[in-house]
Amino acid sequence: QEQLDAFKRDRCIRLSNVLPEETLLLARESLVRLATRACQGANPSLPPSPLPPLSDTATPSERAERWAAISEPSRRSWNLQMMWAVDPIVRELVLSPRIAGIVDRLLGCDGGVRLYHDNCLSRAPGSQRTKWHCDDGPQGYMAMTGRKVCTVWVPLQR
Repeated sequence: QEQLDAFKRDRCIRLSNVLPEETLLLARESLVRLATRACQGANPSLPPSPLPPLSDTATPSERAERWAAISEPSRRSWNLQMMWAVDPIVRELVLSPRIAGIVDRLLGCDGGVRLYHDNCLSRAPGSQRTKWHCDDGPQGYMAMTGRKVCTVWVPLQR
């Protein structure tokens, strides 16, 4: 109940150990395989040559230059969507009854949630975090009406 109250108050929540680690590892392997095929065997998330670490004292222009070199919409960052439709392991993760049950309870949907889409994002090593944003807000890309919309992030990095 404490976590449900926190979600209602903050509109976000971080949960651990929702899915078995084996499920996450298998999903990661499948997504890497799908991404490699989509990227024709190359790993676009890796810079073409190693970049030296960016110091904590880097100037704003140095940080902006690095960001431009390794971030979206650079080819070294990529995303794939709707993989649940082509891969049974990804389907098991995306359509997980455990995740759906948690979302159902958090949003108060009374027994049913609907998948809008899945999306796998990969960033180049060393890239900055994405700034806070609202995917389903007025300028968001998810054209939805209503208040019962939820984004579920499942990190699969090592």
